[in-house]
Amino acid sequence: MKYTIELESPDYSFHATHFVAFPQRGAEDGAPWYGEPPHEHDFFVSARLSGPLDASDCVVDFIAARRALLDVLARWNNRFLVATNMPCVSYVEKPTEDALEIQWKGAPSRATYTTPLSRVFWINASNASAEIVAGLILVEWLESLPIDFAPGVYSATLRLEETSGFFAEASL
Repeated sequence: MKYTIELESPDYSFHATHFVAFPQRGAEDGAPWYGEPPHEHDFFVSARLSGPLDASDCVVDFIAARRALLDVLARWNNRFLVATNMPCVSYVEKPTEDALEIQWKGAPSRATYTTPLSRVFWINASNASAEIVAGLILVEWLESLPIDFAPGVYSATLRLEETSGFFAEASL
């Protein structure tokens, strides 16, 4: 038998800046990618964990699960999420100026953005989409729980609300 716990609270939130690039066909400016400008969100998270009961007849201790989720979200809070492998941008780090310059590749009309380097949260991905962020937070949360997560024994889902009514989910 499997049992499920769910964590849902307004406390499970973080504020972050991100931008996403989308492939485009037949662009008039010749650029193969359309990139939205950096923008901020108040992200809200809920998480579910299903699995067998432990020696104390719990899937996992609620307090430990809550603490782990809050700790993970604190690392993501007030950060600028930057994908390391984005094919359409290049990055110039200027540590002495505490700056990261984000330059769009391609058409000359593309914008350049600068953000404090100390605020950057590098994510190993090709985009900083809500789906990718949900998956990365899910993995971080599972790694910080006091269980040996094994697919097939446990399953987990993290739901990320980017904007009111817009959700991305990641599951293992």
